[in-house]
Amino acid sequence: MLASVAVVLALLGHSLGLWPMAWLDQLDRQLHDTRLQALAPEDVHPDVVIIDIDERSLAALGRWPWSRDRVAQLLDTLFERYAVRSVTFDMVFAEPDAEHDAVLVRALQGRPVVLGYYLTSDRQGERHGQLPQPVIALESADRHIRATRWNGYGANLPALVQAAPRGGFFNAITDEDGVVRALPVLADVDGVYYESLALATFRTALQVPAVVPQWSDAGPGVVPTLTGLTLPIPGASPQTFGLDGRAAAWVPFRGPGGPQAGSFRFVSAVDVLQGQVAPHALQGRIVLVGTTAPGLLDLRNTPVGQAYPGVEVHANLIAGMLDGRWLQRPDYAEGLELLQLLLVGLILAVALPLV
Repeated sequence: MLASVAVVLALLGHSLGLWPMAWLDQLDRQLHDTRLQALAPEDVHPDVVIIDIDERSLAALGRWPWSRDRVAQLLDTLFERYAVRSVTFDMVFAEPDAEHDAVLVRALQGRPVVLGYYLTSDRQGERHGQLPQPVIALESADRHIRATRWNGYGANLPALVQAAPRGGFFNAITDEDGVVRALPVLADVDGVYYESLALATFRTALQVPAVVPQWSDAGPGVVPTLTGLTLPIPGASPQTFGLDGRAAAWVPFRGPGGPQAGSFRFVSAVDVLQGQVAPHALQGRIVLVGTTAPGLLDLRNTPVGQAYPGVEVHANLIAGMLDGRWLQRPDYAEGLELLQLLLVGLILAVALPLV
């Protein structure tokens, strides 16, 4: 009897955060990974395509970074020859290319393009480049947003930011076991909230003009907190996406990553530039430009692969937004966990004396 009470009290203390047990957290993460792998569709997503600056492209066109006129040529080809819906760059154009920056500015103007950038908190607040417009302004005194906070960034050149309509950060959240399971959707820099690469891409591709914050119900004297975002989609029903206490979302991975895995179609950048891709393969698609080249160091450890392309992590979250595969911890989860623990304690209290 005392043993069962002790076990239940220990589990309750862990659930309430009074004495966390790392092994239970890791068990929960492993159960999440198992469910994710079991439910993954493992087919090629029809609407999201990755343009891969792969080793073959680097061998044919030279090492990265390419000159801005080549990037502009890639943009022109994608929009003019292949009529893609939108283009997102999972990379930063931070250093000037004085001879060709103006060419890229012209290629960006008036087109649905998202520029990527990164946020930092470990470089003494260093800030380079220009951030895009925030998605939510300063929070008011009667509202609260819990989000990851950052004091520095590496962003794109001001001229490029002013030419492109939208930008998004590509930071991920790494759990204690080194695995990326979630992406922040909003991030706090100086009390202003910026959108992720995935959210910016979704809004650009579907022409969503703004986001509408959703707040928790709060009684007298309790400050409402952000629980999600509603996106009013032109010509369609609004979509609401729930967020956790970090303004983040779990990534609904579709399966193993990489060009041969079959979750997304990868197209080599050199094939696009040389016109070797059938036009229908890209027409109307949401395109992400990233890399699988090991030398460019954009590989992540995920529940479905240990060398998973970073650009494909974002592609999974975008695909989840498009398909309604949005993984969210429900509001009642903590209460349900407590109820389950109490039931386990009751069963133990009754069963153990009978053994």
